Amino acid sequence: MTDPFWSEVARLLPDADLVLLPPEDSPGHASNDSRLIGAVRARLVRDEAHRAFVTAWQELAPGEPPPETIRRTWRSLQPDGQLVQLELVARKPGWPAVGIRELLAAARTHQLAADRSVDERRWADSDGLRLVTGIEGHNAELYAALTPPAITLTVLATPAPVPVELGRELVAIGTEQLPYGTLSA
Repeated sequence: MTDPFWSEVARLLPDADLVLLPPEDSPGHASNDSRLIGAVRARLVRDEAHRAFVTAWQELAPGEPPPETIRRTWRSLQPDGQLVQLELVARKPGWPAVGIRELLAAARTHQLAADRSVDERRWADSDGLRLVTGIEGHNAELYAALTPPAITLTVLATPAPVPVELGRELVAIGTEQLPYGTLSA
């Protein structure tokens, strides 16, 4: 360190790790790198959505084995790709038709007891076969089909602003099939 001020700080605080960042107007400053910031934001959205999906499965289908795979898709909410949303979907066929309504009713009761919002209109319109709620700041929907018996869980992440180029790259990935075990709780 050549600056006398920082040399004195280092002398007075020998155990402190000092990191000097470049000035805000320099090309290497993080605020000037919108792509890096967008990439970090997209990764955070992805990680949060993965955790929300695991939580949603545990809360909305407690005790049931998780699906083997999850479908992950980035969608653009604006024509230029600057606002993206991550969608995670899993369909579990072969559900016992007898218990589907009970499963959804129990999941709804759990959400209301946890003081979480439930879209009552969709619940009523679906005759108790579609539960839409919020989980960890994301929208979660548990839908039951009676013929053939199956349940589908969808988690829509909170939309995230990203640079146009990054948004286009994320959307271009298309739909990916992921093993459930790759999601982190």
